[in-house]
Amino acid sequence: MTSIREIPDYSDLGKSDSITKNAWEAILAKYDKYQYYYSGSVFREKVDDSELIDPPSLYPVGINLVKMLCQSMAWSTFGEWDKMPVRWATRHGIKESNSTVEACKLMDDFLFRSNAESVFLQMEIQRMLLGASVIKVRPDLPSRGVSFHAIKPSSFFPVFDPHNPNRLLKAHVTSYLSREQAKVLYDYQGKKDEVLFEEIWTLHEHKTILDGKIVIKKYSGRNPYGLIPFVYIPRMRSVSEWGDSLAEDIIPVQDELNMRVADVGDAVNTNAHPIRWGKNLPNNFNTDNFPIGSDAFWDLGRSFGDSEPEVGALEIANPVPQGALDNISWLYDWVRTSTFAPPIAFGEDNGGGQRSGVTLEIRMAPLIRAVRAHRAFMRTGLREVARISGTILRQKGFGVPVKVLDALIEAEVVPSFAEIMPRDRANLVDEVVKRLSTEPPTISLETALGILGSDAIEDDRIDATIKKYGLDKKQEQSEKSSKEPKNG
Repeated sequence: MTSIREIPDYSDLGKSDSITKNAWEAILAKYDKYQYYYSGSVFREKVDDSELIDPPSLYPVGINLVKMLCQSMAWSTFGEWDKMPVRWATRHGIKESNSTVEACKLMDDFLFRSNAESVFLQMEIQRMLLGASVIKVRPDLPSRGVSFHAIKPSSFFPVFDPHNPNRLLKAHVTSYLSREQAKVLYDYQGKKDEVLFEEIWTLHEHKTILDGKIVIKKYSGRNPYGLIPFVYIPRMRSVSEWGDSLAEDIIPVQDELNMRVADVGDAVNTNAHPIRWGKNLPNNFNTDNFPIGSDAFWDLGRSFGDSEPEVGALEIANPVPQGALDNISWLYDWVRTSTFAPPIAFGEDNGGGQRSGVTLEIRMAPLIRAVRAHRAFMRTGLREVARISGTILRQKGFGVPVKVLDALIEAEVVPSFAEIMPRDRANLVDEVVKRLSTEPPTISLETALGILGSDAIEDDRIDATIKKYGLDKKQEQSEKSSKEPKNG
């Protein structure tokens, strides 16, 4: 992780005002904390006891709720998708045209070339964990288009517009390159094993700097776009422009849950290996004659008189009260409730979830509402991605029609997501067939194919199949015959 302290004072980033640097320091400290828990490094902490040479682990069970819930919510954002996590469509309320259709195909192609299937999942986990994700839009000369790249939020230092946090006034990207990487990428031969890399964008210029002083002229100059080609997408914004992390509310409960589970484990362990005591024991009582362990048998000798043989066992009472187990269960349920992930989202039915689709939807309501909120901020960010893409394409003159560029810049096309909950396939097909069979049809063939999971050119394949087998002529003949009057 890059820290402000690691950046030299003479760099452009070091010249930022103290308020901005303090804000960056504060958010970096939070990122460090969240990543500390997500990676599981927290489970290496030991009990604070100076009297012990090798103190035990503070969280021996290692229940990583931060990782589990951040991944679960990240995967839920895109719904039941198959080929691409995000698709583009004409904005609702705008009549579909050739330019909007081409704009959608263009953005879908950019997503595919940018490996959106994996990159977007990576970004969404960052958005849940750190509270935001960052996309860089850059021209792609070989394909005469643009490509999208995920930037680590911990390496990204933005300056937000105070009146519109969705707009950036300035952006710094910092990271460290190895000496070999700097040589291959920028033909820079430094003396250090690590080279500080800085990419700085303002509304008027951009610079690439190595070691805080070497400006790479090939990657520096006037900003030709008039905007910052980065998009900062928060998970949610409620307190600050940096966004709200999902981990912030999980960490305290995770600590408490791990400690209580450890207490239960200690109780079970203590009771499984109890301290034994006795009185009035025979002289030959020792650990050799009376071993402690599984399947051990003690011969306590014979009693006076004529007594029947007797065999018994040392009984162990319940070491853990039911209230302790109930408390652990409550903590686990509460942390999922606080992150809007109901038990049924993890396959825990608890009775009633499978009785009807309506019941399932009601019980999934917290997750559905949370996903819609997460999608709202992502849609805003992706619309900005489309606007930046159109601006870059227009500046580069890659030959994209003007109306298509206008559709991107003017937000005539928007990102579209798959259904949050899976729908029964038979009911889905039945709905499509019924809407196509009405007079006139209440759904277009393209939309119907999209609902059924077919790609955008499936209608062209259908037309080709109809022409190949002459089905269109047969249908015309059938309709003509049905209209002719019958004799007699």
